[in-house]
Amino acid sequence: MTVLHEYASRGETAKLEKALQYSSTAKLITKPIGNGFLPIHSAASSGNIDCIKVLLESGSDINSRTTCNGEDRTPLMISAMNGCVDALSFLLDVGADINSEDAEGNTALRWAIKKNQTAVVSILLHRGAKKPTIPHELEKLREMGF
Repeated sequence: MTVLHEYASRGETAKLEKALQYSSTAKLITKPIGNGFLPIHSAASSGNIDCIKVLLESGSDINSRTTCNGEDRTPLMISAMNGCVDALSFLLDVGADINSEDAEGNTALRWAIKKNQTAVVSILLHRGAKKPTIPHELEKLREMGF
C-alpha cells in the first residue's frame, strides 16, 4: 500500500495534500496496489469525500478502473457497493458515469442491488441510472421497495 492509498482510505486529507506536494509521491496517484485500487478507489471505498476532492484536483480520473483480476470497477461502483452515500452523491455531482459497466457488465446500481444498499439504489435511480433487465435483479428491486 502506498502512502497515498493509506491516507485516502483513512480520510487523512491534510497528510494526503502534503504527500501530493512531492513529485515522487504524486506519481503514485496512478499506481495500483495489490487489489487493483488506485488512491481514488481507496478514498471512494471509505467514503472520504475530502480525499476524493484532493485526488481529483491532483489529476485522478473520476472514472478510473481497478486493475486486479480484470474487475474494471470505477470509484462510483466502489462507493455503491460499500454504501458510501455521500461519496457516491459527490462523485455523481462531479461527473462520474452513472451507467458505466465493469468487466462483468455490472453498473453501480447493480452492485448496490447485490449488496442490499437501499439508500444507494434510491439515489442512483433518482439520478437516472438504467434499471437492470435481469429478472432476479428486478425482483430484488421490488423487494427493496422500488
